[in-house]
Amino acid sequence: EVYFDGFVSLDQSWSIEASPLLGSESIFLDEQLKVIFGKSLKQGAERRIILRLNKGLKAASSYRLRIDKDEILIQGADASGVFYGIQSLIGLMPVEVFHNNHTKIILPLGQIKDQPRYAYRGMHLDLARNFQSYESLIKLIDLMAFYKLNKLHLHLTDDEGWRLESKILPELTEIGARRAHTMDEKEVLQPAYGSGASEGVRGTGYYTQEQYIQIIHYAHERHIEVIPELNMPGHARAAIKAMDARYDKLIALGDEQGALEYYLSDDADDSEYSSAQFYDDNVVCVCNEAVYHFYETVVDEVIELYQRAGVPLKTLHTGGDEVPRGVWEKSPDCLDFLAINDQYQDAKSLQSYFIGRINKILSDRELVMAGWEEVSMNINSDGSWSPNLNLIGKNVTSYVWNNLSNNIDLGYRLANAGFPIVLCDVSNLYFDMAYTKDPREQGSYWGGFVDTRKVWEFIPENLYWSSKRSSLGKLFNPAVDFKESVRLTKEGLANISGIQGHLWSETLNGSDEMLEYYYLPRLIGLSERAWAAHPQWATVEDSMNRENQETKAWQGFVYKLASKELPRLNYFNGGYQYRIPPPGGIKEEGLLKINHLYGMDVRYTLDGSEPSVSSILYTQPIKVDGAILIKAFDKAGGSSLSMGLIN
Repeated sequence: EVYFDGFVSLDQSWSIEASPLLGSESIFLDEQLKVIFGKSLKQGAERRIILRLNKGLKAASSYRLRIDKDEILIQGADASGVFYGIQSLIGLMPVEVFHNNHTKIILPLGQIKDQPRYAYRGMHLDLARNFQSYESLIKLIDLMAFYKLNKLHLHLTDDEGWRLESKILPELTEIGARRAHTMDEKEVLQPAYGSGASEGVRGTGYYTQEQYIQIIHYAHERHIEVIPELNMPGHARAAIKAMDARYDKLIALGDEQGALEYYLSDDADDSEYSSAQFYDDNVVCVCNEAVYHFYETVVDEVIELYQRAGVPLKTLHTGGDEVPRGVWEKSPDCLDFLAINDQYQDAKSLQSYFIGRINKILSDRELVMAGWEEVSMNINSDGSWSPNLNLIGKNVTSYVWNNLSNNIDLGYRLANAGFPIVLCDVSNLYFDMAYTKDPREQGSYWGGFVDTRKVWEFIPENLYWSSKRSSLGKLFNPAVDFKESVRLTKEGLANISGIQGHLWSETLNGSDEMLEYYYLPRLIGLSERAWAAHPQWATVEDSMNRENQETKAWQGFVYKLASKELPRLNYFNGGYQYRIPPPGGIKEEGLLKINHLYGMDVRYTLDGSEPSVSSILYTQPIKVDGAILIKAFDKAGGSSLSMGLIN
């Protein structure tokens, strides 16, 4: 960024001039300015915002933004680069422009040259455990676009829900997208994750095909690829129960052939297992050909939705994680299969068989197969895991989340072996982890606590530096704890496609605002790490010096959050309900001193009542006898949790 002396006033007398290939970007910019000014810009005015492609820019999605007194020029290596230049232009505008209509916008003169750090800058949202509204998804897409994230990974299916309408297999949502009190799950699924039969909860719901087409198209216009996930062979209970219901219906009609066409189980299977969520009936029978017919059918239907949206489907995520031990061991279908297939030695190896079959189905449709790290691994006879070298070069992308315990180097092992990977480490990038250990903070904690700084300080190139504590809070000693861990090679570094934030919805059974609280402001830290260049502090070898430089950089990031990003979120796109951290206080020389991470107003009460916007405003150190409750408030009336301090 380089700024010149002076400013320019952008008003309705300006016009937009765009290359023919940038019609969508031109319309987007005009719509954004229409929100600010109340009406569209003039056509053919002398002062112009020019959108142009520039083949001289080599890096994909790179752009140049130059603001002069009579011209604003945005050049991109491609249409996405121009789009990101538009977002940077909007980001330079005063935050007040999103509050009320304005007649003019004051912009600094200068130029910006920018390009993304990673090609993959993703956000994952679990819609299966608890469903999220169409409107909340659109708001998330808008925010991702503003912060230059470009992959939206939708977890559409799992044990507890199937969230995408199928015209061919309507039972998937008639049964698999509904929860209620039930003894036999013949018509609905059982309640789960605090969401069952009550009104207003998130257990029941799905996107119609038309809604999904609109989501795809809306995201595509904002240069975001929507990656659908259809989870198998485990985490498939919703599909299994739905196809059980279909089977019963057709058997009752005397159509045995039709009943078996999409049946996902082996009725004679006496295998004993328990999944991570304690299900003993959530894995399909991978030796049943109907499973692959089912998979092809739903994949082809999804492909058709993208075709109807006029958007290419490039990647399909197949899940593939957490297949419990013991599956298929007593399945007659699988025992018969193993008896005539020497390539597979035991039931454990059948997961690799399944992945190979799925990879063939997706490859035949020219799709990249994505999956959790397990899809790239073989289970050895002793139960250990190793990279499945047979899948290298076969369009398989691994999403690596498990960096706990002795798995911290798992992503590096896969990348070094030749697999493209997306890093989604639970310790830094799981947005469903609680921000802090305060019991009032909703969220999980099995992977540790993840606040905005944990996201921001993630170092993909050296996980051993950004892994500072275990999930139980124990400080790591990198020289000792990671001494035997695999280091990332130069070739492995080239296989890191990018990073992705993850929001699982086990605890997300509340309002749309609850969803926003979980991902904000963590999503901004994710954007910083996914888009901005590798930070200087992350290259410093000396740990103490690195920590000092990181702290200074963090303080600069916090200043940007406090002065611009969070105030903008109060009004941008109707406003977002981001998390405000509580204030803190210390006692020095008999006085209580209070501060707040973002410098927001702190108000307090001395009578035990909850502080409100009308409570006493903290302005200077105070003398307190007894207890005090303190709370932070932003300018739009949002507030933090209150904190009690005892003198």
